[in-house]
Amino acid sequence: MEQQCPQRSGVRLAVKDNNGSFVSTLSMGLFTDNSYSSILQIPLGGLELKTRIFVEVRASNLSNRFNVLLDRCYATSSPFNIKDTYHDLFVGCDLDSQTVIGTNGEQQGARFSFEAFRFVQSTEALSIYYVHCATRLCVNSFCPSLTQNCTSGTSSRRRRSISNNQGTTVSDSAMITSGPITTRLDNGNMLGSGGIQKNHDTVVVVSVIAGTVGVIFLTLVAFVVYQKSNSISNKTILCTKE
Repeated sequence: MEQQCPQRSGVRLAVKDNNGSFVSTLSMGLFTDNSYSSILQIPLGGLELKTRIFVEVRASNLSNRFNVLLDRCYATSSPFNIKDTYHDLFVGCDLDSQTVIGTNGEQQGARFSFEAFRFVQSTEALSIYYVHCATRLCVNSFCPSLTQNCTSGTSSRRRRSISNNQGTTVSDSAMITSGPITTRLDNGNMLGSGGIQKNHDTVVVVSVIAGTVGVIFLTLVAFVVYQKSNSISNKTILCTKE
């Protein structure tokens, strides 16, 4: 039996438009494919490490003048945005090595994906964590000035600050949180806080090679000893006649 990963929705952002204020509702969905059509089903035994998870943050009841912009997304072991133990999936242009940005600040839904991991501090068979995204709504013509130029070098990256008189172009930031993501302990890669990776497969391979070399060495020693003993037993002993 499989358990559907619940979504946390109902986060509301108020944006000032030319006609006054209106409220948009944000929701976060987890999917299994890059078409964002199959909702992620999390087995009772947890996801395998390195399973790719596709995340979408979407706004409803939103004027077509506004897009969704994610400033930062990260994972914690708590659903309450406690940052004692966390792992950044991306902050602006700074991406984790396994994070892929689909669209951000270009549509009324922002998308990215990452590989399932475990925090190294977790010693339980199942590791549970939550994804949090700092989200804003911005006028579609103004969104590009808020995002960094991630296709160029570091020297050309830019980010505009938000002043108090920009209430008609960008909203305040709101935090949207996913339901629980459960991964199981296996021999795959383990990704922890700070992006530290441990590849246990490498250790296994090295151990197998070392064991094989040891067996070959012992076989050669046994063969040499056997050959020497056989040579001695076949020798003819000559006795001198007194």
